[in-house]
Amino acid sequence: LHRVDRRQRQMCIRDSNSNPSTKTINRIFDYHFSIKKDENKYSQSQKKYLNKIDSLCNLNDLDLIICSLPYHTEYTKKINPDYIEFFYKTIGGLKSRYRINFLSDVPKSDWMADANHLNKEGAAIYSKKINEILESQMSKMVDKK
Repeated sequence: LHRVDRRQRQMCIRDSNSNPSTKTINRIFDYHFSIKKDENKYSQSQKKYLNKIDSLCNLNDLDLIICSLPYHTEYTKKINPDYIEFFYKTIGGLKSRYRINFLSDVPKSDWMADANHLNKEGAAIYSKKINEILESQMSKMVDKK
């Protein structure tokens, strides 16, 4: 087990049915978009690890499924378009991937637990959507064989 500091603990405390406050959204945004001092504008270490996962999937003939869930509207507005471009280029460069993308969705505020996590109700809604997409994709794969 790893030790969780006070800041991390506060980040994890969520009311499962609440609409997050602007203060919460700003705090989470600042936390997510802070990078290591020795890195460029966006986290190269996270990109490196994602590429390692992709390589392992490729070597073992596994499909990597990347699912991007929606963010709170106020959080999305704060994201620099350059970061979105970096994100899509990174994902586009992966070899073993299947992408499920809900980033452009505008979820109801009461589906959000905080700036970038769905609450129980939102998770139930998006779980159904993901399941439908995966079932459809799997049936297509079976039809091809």
